[in-house]
Amino acid sequence: MVYPDLKLDFNQVIVGHDFTVTDSFLTETKETYNTFLEKFSEFFSKDYIILLVVGYDSEYLGEKNQLGNHYHFRFISHKDNDKVSKRKEKFVKKHNYNNKKGFKHTTCNNGILKDIDDVYCYLAYALKEKIIFCPDTLEKTPHSVSLGEHLAKHLAIKKANTNFEKKTLAKKQEKKKDKDLALDYLLEYGPQYFGTSEANIISIHTLLVQYQRKQKLYLNNFQMTTIAHTYLQQHTDIDDEKIAFMRFNPYSRN
Repeated sequence: MVYPDLKLDFNQVIVGHDFTVTDSFLTETKETYNTFLEKFSEFFSKDYIILLVVGYDSEYLGEKNQLGNHYHFRFISHKDNDKVSKRKEKFVKKHNYNNKKGFKHTTCNNGILKDIDDVYCYLAYALKEKIIFCPDTLEKTPHSVSLGEHLAKHLAIKKANTNFEKKTLAKKQEKKKDKDLALDYLLEYGPQYFGTSEANIISIHTLLVQYQRKQKLYLNNFQMTTIAHTYLQQHTDIDDEKIAFMRFNPYSRN
């Protein structure tokens, strides 16, 4: 279904464009959101923008995010990627944004938005956390309903991904904690168990098994080998050649 008040003609190419603008970029260029929006809107004008929305992401950025807090300036256009990219280059040059990080242009994954549902889905992503600007036409029923449905889906996925990343990181940290504690155990009991120069892989692994039984945990073979050789290399006087021999002949007592 196509709604005339959105002024979308799917007989022409409909492309979604996203401009990511970070807080750090605005700070570096001495811009505020309002001053940047005014320059952006004026430069791209009606010839490029059919529908524009602006959203702000700050809460569900994820552990791998390198942008920090950022705005999404998303708009629908009949202009393709090349034309908008060239327009962006002129915009950057005009306002002396050259070599400033945090201002990036991308297009929708499929290149072209095929129907009204694609449009709602694309625009809603920008608004998933916080709506900064949404045109009046999109706030009318049924636009607001359809847009809201996609917004809720995007937010749910973003929350799920962020929570998964946090759980994964916590597990990694917990594993690292286990390894650190196991090494501490070797440092405390190793010298009295086998001294600093008589240690070998079997004796170290035996002590690690004792530690795991006491703590009721399990370290896999790779972890045990890593801990054992960390101990050998950093906390014993055994020469390099003997350590290397033990590393590639793990069951040797020599």
